[in-house]
This record gives sequence, structure tokens and C-alpha cells, in this order.
Amino acid sequence: MVDFSLDDKKIAASVIQDSHAAIISTTLDGTIIGWNSGATDLYGYTREEAKEQDITLIDPQGFRGDFLLTQLKAQYTLQHKRNRKDGTLIWVTLSISPLKDDQDNVVGVVEISMDITSLEKEKDQLLQALVNSPIAEITLDSRGNVVLVNKKVLELFGYHEGELEGKTIEILIPERFKTKYSTSRQEFIKRPLVRSVGIDHDLFGRRKNGEEFPLEIYLTPLQTTDELLVIATVVDLTERKNSELLSRSNRELEQFAYLASHDLQAPLRHIASYVQLLAAKYINSNDAETEKWINFILQSSEKMQLLISDLLKYSRVTQSKLKMELTNVHDIISNVKEILKDMILNTGAQIIEEDLPVLFCSSMYLEQIFLNLIENAIKFRKDNVAPIIIIHSKPIEGGYEISVKDNGIGIPHQFFDKVFQLFQRLEQKKGVNGTGVGLAIVKRIVELHHGRIWLESKENEGCTFHFTISEAQLSDATTQQANVISSKSSNDFTTPKTYI
Repeated sequence: MVDFSLDDKKIAASVIQDSHAAIISTTLDGTIIGWNSGATDLYGYTREEAKEQDITLIDPQGFRGDFLLTQLKAQYTLQHKRNRKDGTLIWVTLSISPLKDDQDNVVGVVEISMDITSLEKEKDQLLQALVNSPIAEITLDSRGNVVLVNKKVLELFGYHEGELEGKTIEILIPERFKTKYSTSRQEFIKRPLVRSVGIDHDLFGRRKNGEEFPLEIYLTPLQTTDELLVIATVVDLTERKNSELLSRSNRELEQFAYLASHDLQAPLRHIASYVQLLAAKYINSNDAETEKWINFILQSSEKMQLLISDLLKYSRVTQSKLKMELTNVHDIISNVKEILKDMILNTGAQIIEEDLPVLFCSSMYLEQIFLNLIENAIKFRKDNVAPIIIIHSKPIEGGYEISVKDNGIGIPHQFFDKVFQLFQRLEQKKGVNGTGVGLAIVKRIVELHHGRIWLESKENEGCTFHFTISEAQLSDATTQQANVISSKSSNDFTTPKTYI
């Protein structure tokens, strides 16, 4: 039988010497008496260089034996900075234990250290990212105490640096929501999976000044070596809630406008009918004053009917969904010319088309755009000057920009934004009827196509309306089809055409 028994101290010495971890032993006063190869690899000093040196060789603070004797008397673990021989600083995790003699007296210190510099750098980077994140992030321990907050949290809740650490998260929650949040957090600790608080039910936060605001909180687990931490991501819903409220109010207003204008048409028709009967009765009465009143009522009724009609058009635009299709702009202009043919003939208007494309859009509403812009260009013409209207387009990123230019009376600069507002009319030319709804409809249609509209003008020098149409929804197949049609169309419209 072979005896495999060896001296335990020799085995321990062999294991220590060959360990990849840095193992160092010192006397109670900090003199190095043990130094293995792992310590050489980590700190750069050979065993001969380190032996009999003070522990301050690698650690200015130096954990000495009296620390164990007075503070701990047992193993202690911490993260610590150390010096290498080449002068660089490294982060290490230290496991410190008392070194005892055969009589169980503490005669020194044994420490095991491992390099965690890269981990600490990553932690610092993550910490900096967290602190400077544009999203409000709160780090909590398992009891709901605040461990760390970033700048966005301080900005959102109105606190200064250091005011929240150590406080419970409930300081940021109104009293009536504390039970709900506390229950959610406790359930999270029992079953640490990503979850949200405040999505299904309204939840509010409380600022330092007592002001409340709507929010959502997302809880994310972060398991460390010591405990389970919770990352609470706070999302301020104030802007979203206000936007939802505004959208709902606008929808309700649009529905009201549609219903009100629709219901007003019948009684208005009755009024107009009876006034017309009165006009027929008094036509030969030689009562000039009565005829004047009747004509005033008829004109007002017609104006009201026109206003209600335009209001209904605007309501339909704001509430309807677009039917998108490939649309040849030249065909749209032809339809508009047919609708306005009497006005064109009576004024001698010229409509010049240049480089008109095929668009993926709502053809019905594109026609409405050109109908309004061309009709306005003819209405607001200079006296004794035939209108000239030039329609031009050019490709831009994501779609097209189209312009409608005229030689009319123009629009003063201070009214550029006003003309697109509902019921806003510029009294620039006598005898021109309108309700102030047409350009509001045009603007809304352009916005529904994810575009924008603007104008350039000088008084008595004409006006140019520009608008864009986005083609972002165009599929590859549709794009190919559009290219074919566009190539055909471009051959037809290479030379600008004039229509009189």
C-alpha cells in the first residue's frame, strides 16, 4: 500500500505559491512575510523585492493586524485601490483574514486580492451613463430606499443633489398612491421581472413643492453580489396627457362643428325659401325700404349657406381617412380647369404647367388643394390684368415640393400665417366672396399627407404658395409603377404648356 499522506503545511504552501490569486501575509505591524506568484503577476514585485517590506509598498493605507484585533477579529471583504510597481493604480477585491499561530493567537494578516480594474471601469462608465441619462433613473434597494438618482430625476422632481439618497421612494409618490406602488414593489422583489406601474391605471408623482404630475414607472431588477437592486425608470406623461386631451377636445370640436353645421342647413333653407316668397310678393310694391331689407336677408342667407358648406368640407377633411392612390397631377389640373372654366374664360386666365409628377396621394383632396389655390389666384387678380398661374414641382427628399405662382395683388407679410387659419379673411379686394375656410382646408389636407405649406409674396407683385407631399408610404412595387408612369408623363410635359 502506497502512503499518500503529506505534511498539511507543505500542501498549503504549495497551493498558495501556485495560486493565480494574489495571496499576501503580513505581521501585525504590516511587514510582508508571504508573497506568492499571483502577487508578483498582479503587483509587479518579485517575492524577493516584497519580502520584509511594509504593506505600504502597494497600499498607502495598509490593512494591519490591529484592524482585525480591534474591529473585526474575522474575515473581511472589500474593494480597494492598490499601487503597482510601474506606478499605475488598480482596483482589487480584498478578502482579509486573521493569521493565527498554533495557540490560536492572531499574529498577522492574510489577504487574497484579485484585479477588478476593468469591472470598476465598466461600472464607472455605467454610472456616468446613468447619471447623465436624459431619462429619469432611480436606483433602489430591496426595501425601497433610494441608493442613487441621476440629474434628470432631480430636475423632474425639483430636488437638489444629495437630498433623495437614503429616503424611501414613497417621498416622490402622493399619499393616495403609496399603497398601490408599495404593493407593486413588494411583488417585484418576490418575482423580479421587468414590469410597469401606472400604465393600466393613472399614477402621479409629487414634486418637492407638492405639485403633482402624471407618470409611469418601469421597474427593472439589478442583481449585485450583495443584494437585489431595483432600477425605477420614471416617464413624465404630462406632455402626452396634454396632447391626448387636446386631440380629444379637437375631435369633439370637429364633431360638434360637423353636426351643428349639418343641422343648421335645414332651418336656413326654410328661412331662404320664405324670404324668396316675400321677395316675389313685394317685387312690384314700390316699397324700396322693404325690398332693401329682403335683399339684405337673402344675401346674408346665401353667405351663411356658403359658410356652412365650407365648414362641412373642413369637418369632413379633419375626420376622414385618406384613400391613397397613384395620381397624375396633370389630370388633376385638367379637372380643376373644367370646374373653373367659366371663371377662366371670363378673366382670360392662363394656367402654365411645368414638370408635374405622378404622386402617391389622395387624388380627391389633391384636387381640392389646386381648386382652392387656383380659384384664389383668379379671384385676387389685379384690375384689368389677366391672371397668369404657373404650377411647378421639384423632387425633394421623401417626396415633392409643388408651387402655385400668380401675378395677382399679393399678400402683406404680416398676414402670411393668418391666411391659413380658420375663418380668417383678408379684405383686400371688394366684391370677392369667401368664408376664410378654403386655405385652412388646404393646410389640413397637406398636413394629412405629412407635408407643410407656406407662401411667398409682396403686395402688388403676386403670390406663390408652396406645399410638400410626402411619398413615404409608397411601396417598392408602387414606386416601380410610378416610375413607369412618370417616365411617360415626363415625355409629354417636357415643354411647358399654356392653357387659356
